[in-house]
Amino acid sequence: LLPKTFVQLYQLVQNKEFLEAKRLQLLINKINQKIVQINWMSATKYALSILDLCSPFVTAPFQELNKDQKSAVQKILSENKIDN
Repeated sequence: LLPKTFVQLYQLVQNKEFLEAKRLQLLINKINQKIVQINWMSATKYALSILDLCSPFVTAPFQELNKDQKSAVQKILSENKIDN
């Protein structure tokens, strides 16, 4: 869900900037926890579609997100300033 963030995390660890890396990892964990609560696979696909990285469609056995779930994903992205 956060390709740029994971690259940044990798670079921080490579540069031994562990405090900043820990801060970033905690942010990633917080976002992941929220996504999992909605519906992990479908929410991830929907979020990636907002970022123009894939389509929002999922196949069985996964279900499409409802309107409230989509709003929750959009809120997570906006609150954490995640954009493409």
